[in-house]
Amino acid sequence: QALLESLVESMTTCRLLLLVNYRPDYRHGWASRAHYTQLRIDPLAATGAEELLSRLLGDAPDLFELKERLLEASDGIPLFLEESVRILVDTGVLSGSLGAYRLVRRPDEIEIPASVAAIIAARIDRLGAPEKKALQLAAVIGDHVPLALLEAVSDLPADDLHGALADLRSRELLYEARLFPDIAYAFRHGLTRRVAYDGLLHESRRDLHRRV
Repeated sequence: QALLESLVESMTTCRLLLLVNYRPDYRHGWASRAHYTQLRIDPLAATGAEELLSRLLGDAPDLFELKERLLEASDGIPLFLEESVRILVDTGVLSGSLGAYRLVRRPDEIEIPASVAAIIAARIDRLGAPEKKALQLAAVIGDHVPLALLEAVSDLPADDLHGALADLRSRELLYEARLFPDIAYAFRHGLTRRVAYDGLLHESRRDLHRRV
Protein backbone atom coordinates (compact mmCIF):
# COMPACT_ATOMS: atom_id res chain seq x y z
CA GLN A 1 0.00 0.00 0.00
CA ALA A 2 2.82 2.37 0.90
CA LEU A 3 4.56 1.58 -2.39
CA LEU A 4 1.40 2.30 -4.40
CA GLU A 5 0.82 5.58 -2.60
CA SER A 6 4.43 6.60 -3.21
CA LEU A 7 4.12 5.79 -6.92
CA VAL A 8 0.89 7.76 -7.24
CA GLU A 9 2.52 10.75 -5.53
CA SER A 10 5.52 10.74 -7.86
CA MET A 11 3.72 10.11 -11.15
CA THR A 12 3.09 13.77 -11.98
CA THR A 13 6.79 14.10 -12.91
CA CYS A 14 7.18 10.74 -14.67
CA ARG A 15 6.28 9.35 -18.08
CA LEU A 16 4.60 6.39 -16.48
CA LEU A 17 1.27 4.60 -16.80
CA LEU A 18 0.19 2.67 -13.72
CA LEU A 19 -2.72 0.23 -14.01
CA VAL A 20 -4.28 -1.07 -10.80
CA ASN A 21 -7.39 -3.23 -10.52
CA TYR A 22 -9.29 -3.74 -7.30
CA ARG A 23 -12.63 -4.84 -5.90
CA PRO A 24 -15.31 -2.27 -5.00
CA ASP A 25 -14.69 -2.51 -1.24
CA TYR A 26 -11.06 -1.29 -1.60
CA ARG A 27 -10.52 2.31 -0.44
CA HIS A 28 -7.80 4.72 -1.55
CA GLY A 29 -7.08 8.45 -1.56
CA TRP A 30 -6.26 8.86 -5.25
CA ALA A 31 -9.66 9.93 -6.54
CA SER A 32 -8.89 13.66 -6.24
CA ARG A 33 -5.66 13.42 -8.26
CA ALA A 34 -5.82 15.17 -11.64
CA HIS A 35 -3.80 12.34 -13.22
CA TYR A 36 -6.12 9.59 -11.92
CA THR A 37 -8.91 8.04 -13.98
CA GLN A 38 -11.23 5.29 -12.77
CA LEU A 39 -12.83 2.78 -15.12
CA ARG A 40 -15.60 0.81 -13.44
CA ILE A 41 -15.96 -2.77 -14.66
CA ASP A 42 -19.50 -3.83 -13.85
CA PRO A 43 -20.93 -7.36 -13.85
CA LEU A 44 -22.21 -8.52 -17.22
CA ALA A 45 -25.60 -7.26 -18.29
CA ALA A 46 -28.27 -9.91 -18.88
CA THR A 47 -27.55 -10.16 -22.61
CA GLY A 48 -23.80 -10.55 -22.08
CA ALA A 49 -24.27 -13.16 -19.34
CA GLU A 50 -26.63 -15.15 -21.56
CA GLU A 51 -24.16 -15.04 -24.44
CA LEU A 52 -21.29 -16.21 -22.23
CA LEU A 53 -23.37 -19.06 -20.82
CA SER A 54 -24.43 -20.16 -24.31
CA ARG A 55 -20.77 -20.23 -25.38
CA LEU A 56 -19.90 -22.33 -22.32
CA LEU A 57 -22.85 -24.72 -22.40
CA GLY A 58 -24.29 -24.70 -25.90
CA ASP A 59 -27.87 -24.25 -27.00
CA ALA A 60 -29.49 -27.63 -26.35
CA PRO A 61 -33.19 -27.13 -25.42
CA ASP A 62 -32.89 -29.19 -22.21
CA LEU A 63 -30.36 -26.67 -20.86
CA PHE A 64 -32.86 -23.79 -20.75
CA GLU A 65 -33.99 -24.23 -17.12
CA LEU A 66 -30.43 -24.74 -15.88
CA LYS A 67 -29.31 -21.58 -17.69
CA GLU A 68 -32.10 -19.59 -16.06
CA ARG A 69 -31.04 -20.77 -12.60
CA LEU A 70 -27.35 -20.02 -13.23
CA LEU A 71 -28.10 -16.55 -14.59
CA GLU A 72 -30.27 -15.76 -11.58
CA ALA A 73 -27.60 -16.94 -9.11
CA SER A 74 -24.61 -15.35 -10.85
CA ASP A 75 -25.55 -11.64 -10.67
CA GLY A 76 -23.66 -11.27 -13.94
CA ILE A 77 -20.30 -12.40 -12.54
CA PRO A 78 -18.42 -14.24 -15.33
CA LEU A 79 -16.24 -16.26 -12.94
CA PHE A 80 -19.34 -17.62 -11.19
CA LEU A 81 -20.71 -18.85 -14.52
CA GLU A 82 -17.39 -20.38 -15.60
CA GLU A 83 -16.80 -22.19 -12.30
CA SER A 84 -20.44 -23.34 -12.12
CA VAL A 85 -20.12 -25.03 -15.49
CA ARG A 86 -16.84 -26.67 -14.45
CA ILE A 87 -18.26 -28.15 -11.24
CA LEU A 88 -21.36 -29.38 -13.10
CA VAL A 89 -19.01 -31.21 -15.45
CA ASP A 90 -16.88 -32.50 -12.55
CA THR A 91 -19.97 -33.88 -10.78
CA GLY A 92 -21.39 -35.56 -13.88
CA VAL A 93 -24.40 -33.26 -14.20
CA LEU A 94 -23.24 -32.29 -17.69
CA SER A 95 -21.60 -34.44 -20.32
CA GLY A 96 -20.11 -33.51 -23.67
CA SER A 97 -17.62 -30.78 -24.47
CA LEU A 98 -17.31 -27.00 -24.15
CA GLY A 99 -20.14 -25.32 -26.01
CA ALA A 100 -21.89 -28.64 -26.67
CA TYR A 101 -22.95 -30.03 -23.30
CA ARG A 102 -26.07 -32.05 -22.58
CA LEU A 103 -27.88 -32.47 -19.28
CA VAL A 104 -27.58 -35.83 -17.52
CA ARG A 105 -29.78 -35.02 -14.50
CA ARG A 106 -33.01 -33.08 -14.09
CA PRO A 107 -32.51 -29.35 -13.36
CA ASP A 108 -34.53 -29.51 -10.12
CA GLU A 109 -32.05 -32.08 -8.74
CA ILE A 110 -29.11 -29.74 -9.21
CA GLU A 111 -27.83 -27.62 -6.31
CA ILE A 112 -26.32 -24.28 -7.36
CA PRO A 113 -23.63 -23.07 -4.88
CA ALA A 114 -24.13 -19.67 -3.28
CA SER A 115 -20.82 -18.05 -4.22
CA VAL A 116 -17.76 -18.40 -6.43
CA ALA A 117 -15.65 -19.33 -3.41
CA ALA A 118 -18.10 -22.09 -2.47
CA ILE A 119 -17.94 -23.47 -6.02
CA ILE A 120 -14.13 -23.49 -6.03
CA ALA A 121 -14.02 -25.07 -2.55
CA ALA A 122 -16.38 -27.82 -3.74
CA ARG A 123 -14.21 -28.46 -6.80
CA ILE A 124 -11.08 -28.70 -4.64
CA ASP A 125 -12.83 -31.08 -2.21
CA ARG A 126 -13.56 -33.43 -5.10
CA LEU A 127 -9.90 -33.70 -6.09
CA GLY A 128 -7.91 -36.86 -5.42
CA ALA A 129 -5.39 -36.74 -2.58
CA PRO A 130 -2.29 -36.13 -4.80
CA GLU A 131 -4.04 -33.37 -6.78
CA LYS A 132 -5.27 -31.65 -3.63
CA LYS A 133 -1.82 -31.81 -2.00
CA ALA A 134 -0.15 -30.42 -5.12
CA LEU A 135 -2.67 -27.57 -5.39
CA GLN A 136 -2.36 -26.62 -1.72
CA LEU A 137 1.42 -26.71 -1.91
CA ALA A 138 1.28 -24.46 -4.98
CA ALA A 139 -0.99 -22.10 -3.03
CA VAL A 140 1.63 -21.85 -0.28
CA ILE A 141 4.42 -21.17 -2.79
CA GLY A 142 2.51 -18.24 -4.26
CA ASP A 143 1.15 -16.78 -7.49
CA HIS A 144 4.25 -17.91 -9.40
CA VAL A 145 5.00 -21.63 -8.89
CA PRO A 146 8.31 -22.87 -10.36
CA LEU A 147 8.17 -26.61 -11.07
CA ALA A 148 11.67 -27.08 -9.66
CA LEU A 149 10.59 -25.64 -6.30
CA LEU A 150 7.41 -27.69 -6.31
CA GLU A 151 9.43 -30.86 -6.90
CA ALA A 152 11.94 -29.93 -4.21
CA VAL A 153 9.40 -29.45 -1.41
CA SER A 154 6.69 -31.96 -2.38
CA ASP A 155 6.58 -35.32 -0.57
CA LEU A 156 4.76 -36.91 -3.51
CA PRO A 157 6.68 -39.31 -5.79
CA ALA A 158 7.70 -37.57 -9.02
CA ASP A 159 5.25 -39.54 -11.18
CA ASP A 160 2.37 -38.78 -8.81
CA LEU A 161 3.25 -35.09 -8.71
CA HIS A 162 3.48 -34.77 -12.49
CA GLY A 163 0.23 -36.71 -12.90
CA ALA A 164 -1.45 -34.43 -10.37
CA LEU A 165 -0.23 -31.33 -12.20
CA ALA A 166 -1.53 -32.68 -15.51
CA ASP A 167 -4.93 -33.27 -13.90
CA LEU A 168 -4.99 -29.78 -12.35
CA ARG A 169 -4.20 -28.28 -15.77
CA SER A 170 -6.97 -30.30 -17.42
CA ARG A 171 -9.41 -29.05 -14.76
CA GLU A 172 -8.19 -25.47 -15.43
CA LEU A 173 -7.16 -24.88 -11.83
CA LEU A 174 -3.51 -24.33 -12.82
CA TYR A 175 -1.87 -23.48 -16.13
CA GLU A 176 1.69 -23.41 -17.44
CA ALA A 177 2.64 -19.77 -17.14
CA ARG A 178 6.17 -20.28 -18.44
CA LEU A 179 7.94 -23.03 -20.37
CA PHE A 180 11.41 -21.49 -20.87
CA PRO A 181 13.99 -21.49 -19.41
CA ASP A 182 12.20 -23.35 -16.56
CA ILE A 183 8.60 -24.52 -16.28
CA ALA A 184 6.43 -22.51 -13.92
CA TYR A 185 2.74 -22.72 -13.09
CA ALA A 186 0.16 -20.17 -12.04
CA PHE A 187 -3.41 -20.25 -10.78
CA ARG A 188 -6.19 -19.57 -13.26
CA HIS A 189 -7.70 -17.15 -10.73
CA GLY A 190 -6.33 -15.57 -7.59
CA LEU A 191 -9.48 -16.66 -5.77
CA THR A 192 -8.61 -20.31 -6.49
CA ARG A 193 -5.29 -19.86 -4.74
CA ARG A 194 -6.92 -18.16 -1.76
CA VAL A 195 -9.54 -20.90 -1.33
CA ALA A 196 -6.90 -23.64 -1.63
CA TYR A 197 -4.69 -21.85 0.91
CA ASP A 198 -7.52 -21.19 3.37
CA GLY A 199 -8.44 -24.88 3.24
CA LEU A 200 -5.17 -25.83 4.95
CA LEU A 201 -5.09 -26.42 8.68
CA HIS A 202 -2.82 -23.97 10.51
CA GLU A 203 -0.26 -26.64 11.42
CA SER A 204 -0.12 -27.98 7.85
CA ARG A 205 0.22 -24.45 6.48
CA ARG A 206 3.09 -23.69 8.84
CA ASP A 207 4.87 -26.92 7.91
CA LEU A 208 4.54 -26.24 4.17
CA HIS A 209 5.83 -22.67 4.59
CA ARG A 210 8.82 -24.02 6.48
CA ARG A 211 9.57 -26.52 3.70
CA VAL A 212 9.23 -23.90 0.96
